[in-house]
Amino acid sequence: MQFSTIVLTTLLAASSTFADTTTPSRRSLQGHQHCHVEQVPISEGHYTVKVGVPFNSGTCDDVKTDIRGQLFADDVQCSLMPNRFTLVTFTTALTQAKKINKILEFHFPGVNGFNCPGE
Repeated sequence: MQFSTIVLTTLLAASSTFADTTTPSRRSLQGHQHCHVEQVPISEGHYTVKVGVPFNSGTCDDVKTDIRGQLFADDVQCSLMPNRFTLVTFTTALTQAKKINKILEFHFPGVNGFNCPGE
């Protein structure tokens, strides 16, 4: 029973990581990021990056241009999440992790580093 409580508490805390920042207790979450990659055929990955920076269409256009141009990525999307933060998704080679992180750090300087995984 105790284990279940700990797991549930952890899951509830994790689910609020990108919660709405309108309440004072959640404003400190701004500036964080979460990068997840799911491997697709052979050596490519589908990246999902949640960025704790308020959505800005101009920044998104620039991010999409750089990801397409520098990473030769497919299916590049940059969109508004329900909590007003930014979501970036794309598919590219898993060997591009360093470039991915550099591009994201350049366009989202308010985030304390990116850690997208890869080979």
